[in-house]
Amino acid sequence: MNRKFRLVKSADFKKVRDSGSAFFHPIVKMAVIKNELPHSRFAVITSKIIGNAVERNRCKRRMRAVINLLKSECEPGWDVIFIIRKSFSRSNSSEIRAAAENLLLQADLLEIKEKIL
Repeated sequence: MNRKFRLVKSADFKKVRDSGSAFFHPIVKMAVIKNELPHSRFAVITSKIIGNAVERNRCKRRMRAVINLLKSECEPGWDVIFIIRKSFSRSNSSEIRAAAENLLLQADLLEIKEKIL
């Protein structure tokens, strides 16, 4: 993912986690807050509950691949953090994409008119 689309500063993470809105799904959680930029920025967080470093990095790569597919359809001007949950590693790519689309629709950030079930 291009650096301008990534959320990297710890102050930005803290602002999203403390002041942002949270949305939940069984495999991933999402926190969002409005930013002042003409584009949206994304981040992925995993905890040690997921597994060792290899498993955590695999989960982050899979989530970033879905974000890359969806970021062109997202409304600009938001900071978005996806927080990986334990059941994420057992999910396939279509379930991960459906979860991300569902969360973005809940937050009204996706420009798709139909909801994905």
